[in-house]
Amino acid sequence: MDVAGLECADAEGGALVTVRAYPRSRREGLDGVRDHALRVRVAAAADKGKANQAVCTLLARAVGLPRSAVTVKTGAARPRKRVRVHGMRAEQVRARLAAYETP
Repeated sequence: MDVAGLECADAEGGALVTVRAYPRSRREGLDGVRDHALRVRVAAAADKGKANQAVCTLLARAVGLPRSAVTVKTGAARPRKRVRVHGMRAEQVRARLAAYETP
């Protein structure tokens, strides 16, 4: 996947990645980068945090970390979010996302 232009920066204890969530999508997966945000499509509805959980699960799977290592830092109630990936530097996150193939 092409991650050029992705807003991803080192932060305390990990990296912060900007994502744009698309809840209630027909197919789940990472859908490239647009407007400096990683497009994440999830089947879950944006209801009571279900879509946020699905976004974190999908991003954790893409970078090869447990679900507990990925949390929404800001934007929980908005489509555009900043997600913290604990235990990885921004360079590592970009490299793993670039190598990730949506199943």
